[in-house]
Amino acid sequence: MQVYLGLISALFLSMFLVPPLIYVSGPLGLVDRPDARKSHTGIIPRVGGLAIAAGTLVPVALWLTPLSAEMAGFLVAAVIIVLFGLLDDRFDLDYRIKFLAQFAAIGVVVVSGVNFDHLPLFGLDTAPPAITIPVTIVFLLAVTNAFNLLDGLDGLAAGCAVLSLAGVAALAYSCGATEPMLLALLAIGGILGFLRYNTHPAIVFMGDAGSQFLGFTIGVATILVLQKASATISPAVAAFLIGLPLLDTVSVMVQRLREGRSPFSPDRNHVHHKLLSLGFLHQEAVIAIYVIQAVMIVLAFVMRAEADGVVITTYLVIAGALVGAFAVLRWSSFRLHQIRDEIDPGAMRAFLTPQRRERLLRLSANYIEWSVAAYLIIAAFGVKPVSTDIGIGCLAFAFFIFAGAMLYPSVRPVMARVAVYTAAAIAAYMSIFEGGSDWLSGLQMGVFLSTTVLAIGAAIYLLSRQQFQLTSLDLLIFLLAISVLLAPLPAAEKVLAAAAAARFLIAVYACEVLLSLQPARVGILGVAATMALVLLGVGAFQHQASFNIAALIGEAMR
Repeated sequence: MQVYLGLISALFLSMFLVPPLIYVSGPLGLVDRPDARKSHTGIIPRVGGLAIAAGTLVPVALWLTPLSAEMAGFLVAAVIIVLFGLLDDRFDLDYRIKFLAQFAAIGVVVVSGVNFDHLPLFGLDTAPPAITIPVTIVFLLAVTNAFNLLDGLDGLAAGCAVLSLAGVAALAYSCGATEPMLLALLAIGGILGFLRYNTHPAIVFMGDAGSQFLGFTIGVATILVLQKASATISPAVAAFLIGLPLLDTVSVMVQRLREGRSPFSPDRNHVHHKLLSLGFLHQEAVIAIYVIQAVMIVLAFVMRAEADGVVITTYLVIAGALVGAFAVLRWSSFRLHQIRDEIDPGAMRAFLTPQRRERLLRLSANYIEWSVAAYLIIAAFGVKPVSTDIGIGCLAFAFFIFAGAMLYPSVRPVMARVAVYTAAAIAAYMSIFEGGSDWLSGLQMGVFLSTTVLAIGAAIYLLSRQQFQLTSLDLLIFLLAISVLLAPLPAAEKVLAAAAAARFLIAVYACEVLLSLQPARVGILGVAATMALVLLGVGAFQHQASFNIAALIGEAMR
């Protein structure tokens, strides 16, 4: 439960912080202006990195107490990275100043104990500090800048970071490394809250503060896992955990040096630029990179116990194949052409007249609205017992949502979304892992879930592309859901985790479909979700009161 609540708190803290940060980005000068190397055309705030960092670091300080020396060092170093990243976003610092700040942050974590104990091809013997410390410094520099350089398309660096962190969390769980697992999951929560605003077309960028923070966090978490599992996991899998960003950085710098230019000079030779030049659309390029990165993360987990030489050779073969594939495609003048025909070619769509389409869409939306609202209320009544800390959190969220909706009517759709996400997350976890009424686990629940999925699918099919379109964020969510089935969990726990994820995602997509159809329609769902939070909070105190009364009666009868 600690992991689950930590991830949810990171997600919502990040999501809450983005709008006010966007508001102050102009006066602070934290905006990204278009130029020849960039794919956007307007001025975009680049303050998302602050939301990601706060969404990660605040829960780390709260959920990982008492802090170990390594985690305390990471918090200090992360603040240095974010601070100088913000200065770079504002004043476009010279690369030497950026490297100096990165060296300072790396020095802090190395002194605190973050250091490779074992190195590839050194066997199981501990390598001497004279070798491991320089390797640690180079590795953290490489990872930090790899994700910084990858940040060129909407959602690209953030999505790849989520995949890398998911791999780190899976490896950490497999070897019992609790701290890096929690760090990775909290960072995932912080990123997902930001990605809600960064999916194409993005309304906010993470900036250097965010991209450097993500790279640095992934590097530190990777080292901490390998420290814990020095005898069971090959340190060479770090290459797969970094995956495509590492390959992209190395290939770009090699190309710059071969052309007689500085390795830090800007150009359009990154992998996302190459995909765009091959005719990929913005979303298609991001999705293609997500898929490649996901394959590398899966290989990191599958090959974790292989010999270092096998892991390194496999990575080099894949890297060579990718570089060769790009060269062949460029040489052959390949262009990817996407046919975008707004005319519905299918027989089903031809059969649907505008009147029938509108009627079916209204019926689907009504079913989604009332069925999910009923589920949240029934789940709040059915899950027992609710712990006091969860109850307090539910009441606090309900008060915040109600106050925000009453004081600022323009943000009511946002507050409704927050309420649905929060109530769905807690209800899904509690009903699966903590138990509850038979209704929440019986045949009727299966009927409810399947019919709601059908209604959501029908609504997505009937909505126009201008109203609702699946994006790279949806692919990322799908990949994360699939990763539950690949996680190193007992079969029974995988089933439970998959069931909880399914219930949460059904409520989330129900909310998104209703918002796409008409923002006001999510009102009923938001009210039901807020009521569910109140019921969960009240239920916790009722349970505590009943427990205290039972204890007093038992004591009196002795």
